[in-house]
Amino acid sequence: MISLVHKIGRVIVPKPLAIVTFGHSLNHGMDVTYGALLVLIGAEFDVDLATLGLIGTLGAVVYGVIAIPGGLLTDRIGFGKTLILALIGSGMSALVVCGSVNIISLALGLMLVGAFGGVFHPAGLAFVASDVRRRSTGMGVFGAGGNLGVAITPVIVMSIAAVYGWRAGFYIFSGLLIFSGLLMLSVHRSLESSDKEKSNQELDRSDAMNSIRGSRGVAVFPTAMIILVNSCLGFLYRGTVTFLPLHFLNNSQFSIFGFDSITIAGFLVTGTLLMGAFGQYIGGILGDRTKKEPLLIVLAVLLFPLLLAVGWSTGWVLILVTAAYALVYFMAPPSYNALAAEYVAPQLRGRVFGLIFFGAFGIGSFGSWVGGLVAESFDTGAVFLALSGVSALVIVAAVALLIYSGNVKNRP
Repeated sequence: MISLVHKIGRVIVPKPLAIVTFGHSLNHGMDVTYGALLVLIGAEFDVDLATLGLIGTLGAVVYGVIAIPGGLLTDRIGFGKTLILALIGSGMSALVVCGSVNIISLALGLMLVGAFGGVFHPAGLAFVASDVRRRSTGMGVFGAGGNLGVAITPVIVMSIAAVYGWRAGFYIFSGLLIFSGLLMLSVHRSLESSDKEKSNQELDRSDAMNSIRGSRGVAVFPTAMIILVNSCLGFLYRGTVTFLPLHFLNNSQFSIFGFDSITIAGFLVTGTLLMGAFGQYIGGILGDRTKKEPLLIVLAVLLFPLLLAVGWSTGWVLILVTAAYALVYFMAPPSYNALAAEYVAPQLRGRVFGLIFFGAFGIGSFGSWVGGLVAESFDTGAVFLALSGVSALVIVAAVALLIYSGNVKNRP
């Protein structure tokens, strides 16, 4: 029975993809560990929340910005070596956090974690993009791993920290990240040979795409639209996860099984991210089985009314529309990332995925700040109404991609 399950698992998620997805889950898990342990860290170092917030912001900025040189590194030395460097480097950097003796060394450790963590994404996306036949599905599996890491990690590290202290949470992640890096090292040779085979397959199929990419190896307009969309989606994500708990508290005052509204609000965010993992996987499958551009228009159009519904709803209706919003939102990224791979030559994908990640996590991080301004002036419901305006840009970009695709295919 165990052997059968193992064989099925290898068919659904090939071994290298499983390892990279595991690393992606740890990468995003490490990203939210500091926030989950913020109170305990502040108590030990006797600093206020403003200082702790500044330190977290520094790490987050590095995490987003470093993706650009990380993409260049991926194109220069290959995604396999870059992934190994990112995973083992993140694990070693977490040890710096564990050994921090003051607020300065803590900030340095978190910035190192952010640096190696940001390098991971361009390499991971470039690896998944190398699978020509199941590119969207692979992107969906990869994305689902990130969702699971963000959803599950806070509960795990807070449980560990309650017994063994906050440093134990970082020790656990350090060990897991180094372990995942060693796993990647163990398949590195087979990964390189597989990559050469996939590159040959892509060359056989790429004559039409090479004409679209041109001499620069990049189709500039659709790639710019995809970067714009990812920046907007990152903006929506950051605004949502920041203000959804408070919005729920303000609009759904009831208890379930003895849990109060504050606890339920935390469960709601976790449930949203878990629903997102399901959405990533389903969206990836649909991206391989249907035409991506029309699918993305449908998903973009659905985002707008769902965000309005989240802003206007209360009680159980709010829970239902939030779940629907998470499902639709996370169905889109696998197809956008797969499209980016089509419009960019293989030797340039690392740097383009670096720009995409910078848009999502760098530019997108301003969603919290803008949402805060709106919430301060109006209320949390207004935050989601404002975010619906950003989703309108996603519709425009998705329509532009469809028109571009149609023009290219009809070109003589």
